[in-house]
Amino acid sequence: MSFRTILGIGDFVHDNGIAIVRDGKLIFAVNEERLSKNKLDQNIDFCLTTFPELSKIQPPEIDAVALAGVHPVRFFLLTIKEFFIEMGMRKSLPAGFILRLGKCLMKFLYVRKVKSHLKRLRLNKKPFYYVDHHLTHAAGTFYSSGYEEATILTTDGFGDGISATIYLGKNNKLKRLKKIFSLNSPGLFYTAVTSYLGFKPLQHEGKITGLAAYGENSSAYEFVRKIISFDSKKCNFPIDLKYFRSIGTDVSLKEIFSYLLILFTNTITQSFSKINRILSQKRSVWHSDKLAQALSSFSRENVSWAFQQWLEEIMADFAEYAVDSTGIGAVAVAGGTFANVKVNQKIGELPGVKKIFVYPHMGDGGTAGGAALYIYHKLTEYKNKVKAFETAYLGPGYPEDEILKAFTKYSDKIKWEKADNMPKQIAAFIAEKKIVGRYSGRMEYGPRALGNRSILVHPSDKTINDWLNKRLKRTEFMPFAPVTLKEKAGGSYIIKSGCEEPAEYMTITFFCSDFMQKNCAAAVHVDGTARPQIIDKDKNKDYYNILQEFYNITNIPSFINTSFNMHESPIICTPEDAIQSFLQGAVDILSLENYIVFKK
Repeated sequence: MSFRTILGIGDFVHDNGIAIVRDGKLIFAVNEERLSKNKLDQNIDFCLTTFPELSKIQPPEIDAVALAGVHPVRFFLLTIKEFFIEMGMRKSLPAGFILRLGKCLMKFLYVRKVKSHLKRLRLNKKPFYYVDHHLTHAAGTFYSSGYEEATILTTDGFGDGISATIYLGKNNKLKRLKKIFSLNSPGLFYTAVTSYLGFKPLQHEGKITGLAAYGENSSAYEFVRKIISFDSKKCNFPIDLKYFRSIGTDVSLKEIFSYLLILFTNTITQSFSKINRILSQKRSVWHSDKLAQALSSFSRENVSWAFQQWLEEIMADFAEYAVDSTGIGAVAVAGGTFANVKVNQKIGELPGVKKIFVYPHMGDGGTAGGAALYIYHKLTEYKNKVKAFETAYLGPGYPEDEILKAFTKYSDKIKWEKADNMPKQIAAFIAEKKIVGRYSGRMEYGPRALGNRSILVHPSDKTINDWLNKRLKRTEFMPFAPVTLKEKAGGSYIIKSGCEEPAEYMTITFFCSDFMQKNCAAAVHVDGTARPQIIDKDKNKDYYNILQEFYNITNIPSFINTSFNMHESPIICTPEDAIQSFLQGAVDILSLENYIVFKK
């Protein structure tokens, strides 16, 4: 049998999705949240129901299915093992045992739901494979990098009993060299401070990175250094668990039984919506009272600085150990910890690292792509070497009749006109300091908006963090990122050779030049860095042309690019999403494919 086209389905995690690989290349991918409008949705119903229509790939074309994550029975055994190891590490009974069993039940129901969808699609007779969580991360980044050989790092909170791995990528194959137990986790360490400072764990870790730039060294850093470290002799992250709460949601015994009843009911309905909605309303606490007591005398800025600084240092030590072990300076990384762009910069600048690739959908939302890539190469006996990730624009696109239908629906509130010269017109609006929402082509895959579902703003006003964050209902201290013409990147940032590619996808920071700090103050964070998108004309011609026209008007080769969404809502997907966001006041002017939209 020929294996050309593989459907990948995400692990049962907090940001689920699907991906399709054909002949070794990612050709379509989308996450559930963009279709359901529920932030970080862990369901899979919309993806599996709509992918034939959205991707134009019909079920008979699928040759095999890859599901990220281990078999439910193995997951159950790993959960029990983790519980008893944690009991030994804590020297006390960990909390949340019933909730962990509930999670095992939900995993079983999730797999059952997936197989029900596959049966409806008549894919139930196709070969079906499970792929370990961290193997999906490793496969996603290695096969997407195009590297002939690579040192591969995966790190996240935890997944299938593991928090971090080192793989060797060579001869188109993956060989795991090291694995680290789930609770010895830099991701858990960073999620704890997210929880302690009142942000949402597993969602708002980036806010700690942004807030850290406002802090400074204090004795908080000396304390933080004691609760986790990297042991290069054992390749481990020793951690003091008394500062970290057991994984789970804070619930009463009565609530636990009611949740279990809902779960058993869901065995019939195969819907997680109700339990997800209830649990999402509960406050997840990932830190202990001891951590709160130890940090209570420090400002949130200095606490953030300490955790960020120490995370960078231990991850750099981990990367150095890995490169020394393999002797290969080409590094490819994936896993939620590498959503931390400052960590990626730190690793990229290590002397032993010759080049770095960050999988653009590095978190658990990218496990579908990694699973499909791994199974494709396994089934084709690792013979087809190809760079899997050539563009981030892998999501749905919508035809003109869908756009006109959306216009008609809101015709009492908007007016629209076809653009004569869209790049010039949009560039002129941005130069006039209008806030422009751009909707074009296929949606981006991953957490970053890269021009097709973006808000574009003039970069000179350094007060933007206050007024635009307030307008979008976002946290006031979060920096906005710039997009910069590739030809002008050298004059805008200090870029080490080999670190350029992550900047195509906004997954790394650089220190800014004097020109950038003077002319693009809104894009430069308080620590002198920015997280840019370096745009190449070959990757997105129309988007590039807008920026080129803006440069022709202002002599500034960058403007602000932030995601087109309101706070706590997913990035927009459909034309109607764009219009609704526009009417909510996110932007002044909407560029929707070949049309410019105004309010009546």
